[in-house]
Amino acid sequence: MKKLISMILVLSLVFALAACGGKDAASGSADASGSESKVEEVKSVDLQAFYESTFMNENMPMMGVMEGETLDAFYAGLSALNLKQCIVAMPMISAVAAEVALVEVANADDLAKVEEIFKARIAAQIDGGAFYPATIETWEKSAEIITHGNTVMMICMDPKDEVVKAFNELFA
Repeated sequence: MKKLISMILVLSLVFALAACGGKDAASGSADASGSESKVEEVKSVDLQAFYESTFMNENMPMMGVMEGETLDAFYAGLSALNLKQCIVAMPMISAVAAEVALVEVANADDLAKVEEIFKARIAAQIDGGAFYPATIETWEKSAEIITHGNTVMMICMDPKDEVVKAFNELFA
């Protein structure tokens, strides 16, 4: 029975890969003064393709993409922002410290908010949300937030150097 439930969960998470990546947003919004606030022009990358090529292979832990209420529970406020792309993936087993969040904001004003949401996620995991001492230690030592223009990645895994390098190369 446990295998059946696990298989159903895996399949449902696989079908949820679209996450919030399908949201389209305007390139700017007016601030209180009425002037247009725009994200600095930077190279745009396909975060879904990066996620699939980097994390969907036999060398990575089985991860499921979070969306809807699950996303809101772990990344409170993220889905309320104006995002061009959003992929958040967590391990299928809580004893595995491997998590990635890839976000492209539509409005530069939301960049700091995304970084704060990511910092809050890291702090929550370190403060016991990760449950196991080894996973808490991985969050303490390996969680990192990397920003390139209007795109942000939060990653927690050990080792993570190859993923960080691949992410940085997208913007080279």
